Amino acid sequence: MTRLAMIINLNKCVRCYACVYACIQENVLRYGDNGQIYYPPVEDIIRYSRTKPFNTYNDDGDPIGTILTQCEHCDDAPCVSVCPTGASYITKDRAVLVDSDKCIQCLLCMDACPYGARTRLTMHFDGKPLNNLALKIGIPDKCTFCYHRKTDDKSLWTPACVEACAFNARVFGDLDNPQDPINEIISSGNVIVPRSDFGTRPKVFYVTDKPLAIERYPVHKPTLQQTVNFDFWSYAKKKIIEPIVIAGASLAVIFGAVHIVREHLREKKKKEEVK
Repeated sequence: MTRLAMIINLNKCVRCYACVYACIQENVLRYGDNGQIYYPPVEDIIRYSRTKPFNTYNDDGDPIGTILTQCEHCDDAPCVSVCPTGASYITKDRAVLVDSDKCIQCLLCMDACPYGARTRLTMHFDGKPLNNLALKIGIPDKCTFCYHRKTDDKSLWTPACVEACAFNARVFGDLDNPQDPINEIISSGNVIVPRSDFGTRPKVFYVTDKPLAIERYPVHKPTLQQTVNFDFWSYAKKKIIEPIVIAGASLAVIFGAVHIVREHLREKKKKEEVK
């Protein structure tokens, strides 16, 4: 088994924003056939980077600056629990991804994320994405750990933000591999997760001299009022929506089989009439 995770060493991070710009280049910008680069028609492109600045506070609620971070890839991800179609899901190696083909843009996932890690770009612009998991217009967007770089040889890849960091402030690894350097760092006892009281079990860890709490990205505004009962929605999804979807799929298979049989009998009858 594999459990993907990342460590961000805030003591080494110099806030150079190399990780942010690498993420924008890899996942946000679009490219033309002749080498043109197309930018989203927005004033603050950093808002749509999957790695971006978040406000941090100490235990007393006093601001202590910003950190450059992203989706926490929670083991108990609220965005997955509330998604009515399964568009937000967790892979076998525990990365949280979005299937844009299943997304109905209800935006519940954006409101459910307690870290404010998701954004949504609604303005179209030219060019083609660099990869199949890059930002898509209208779809709630988030960090994928650069999952598109995954290969078939089962070895770990390097996310763009990790690749761009010149100070080795970011480490990407496998929590289920005892030999992975990420586990040595975690076992040292010097790592924390943001807002453990949320109970989401984040898999982005931080090395820091100061306790911190992450607040929503300052530009991000919740798209819905925080009035949705997510426990009820999760219950309704499992007890009502999923059975309806399964029943609908089963009926589609049955009707399809009946149609195929009827067409076969019709063709057989035509051949007999010709004879």
